[in-house]
Amino acid sequence: MDFKTLLVTRDSCTLSWKKPMSDGGSRIIAYVLEVLNGEDKWKELLRSKNMQYSAKDLVEGREYKYRVKATNDSGDGPVKELTVLAKDLNVSPSCDLRELPNLNYIAKEGSTVRLKIPISGKPVPVVTWKKGEDENLTDTGRVCVESTAVNTTLLIRDCQRTDASKYTITLRNAAGTKESTIFVRVVGKPGIPAAPIKFKEVTADGATLKWGVPKDDGGSEITNYILEKRDSITNMWVTVSSTVDTNTFRVTGLHEGTEYIFRVSAENKYGIGEGLKSDPMVAKHPF
Repeated sequence: MDFKTLLVTRDSCTLSWKKPMSDGGSRIIAYVLEVLNGEDKWKELLRSKNMQYSAKDLVEGREYKYRVKATNDSGDGPVKELTVLAKDLNVSPSCDLRELPNLNYIAKEGSTVRLKIPISGKPVPVVTWKKGEDENLTDTGRVCVESTAVNTTLLIRDCQRTDASKYTITLRNAAGTKESTIFVRVVGKPGIPAAPIKFKEVTADGATLKWGVPKDDGGSEITNYILEKRDSITNMWVTVSSTVDTNTFRVTGLHEGTEYIFRVSAENKYGIGEGLKSDPMVAKHPF
């Protein structure tokens, strides 16, 4: 008969046993569970068909000896004994990262991040978080860590691009230390295109513009650029094209002698970034 503990704490234990391999040719009527009371007196705790028992109000640090046997119409079967020490078992800390594919968490710029990681361990682990290679994370109001016995949560309000980093979670208790690393990516609108906007092949009615790609693509591929112009007469921004697919574009339809300022913005699937303005340019023939 298999006789074991399912759970042991400082003041309780749960015992479990299985049906014997042989019932002796007669149906089992009951299982009898006893505990040693004193030097040699056994006290009956259970006489039932149940195969589990929870003992409560144990004294921390004390050893308890239990025994169980099956009984049928022919009598009692062999006795199985088990000694239990009433104490909280130390369990090494661990964290469950199964919900993070490739250990990556993707957050949108400006959003509130609540990255909740299930943890376990006995005693309850002490949790620390570290960003990059820096010191431990502290509560700044915008960024903080909240931990319970079963979860640790990284909270980031108004998530910024600078929050993107490697984060290290360290769990410590009496049974050991567990360190895990995750990566937070922050995606959003692309940055401003790289200055300056250069003019080539300027004529009385057109010009070719060229600019640099943004240093920051927002964590997502740039899909297009939006090019606008403003003339010195109306002083209003007008879209030249919202589907520019490279960082160069030929503008036509300008008016000779008119001064223009151009503005270009990059776009990705998260939105349109800040626009880069050109220096003023006058539409005229080069000679």
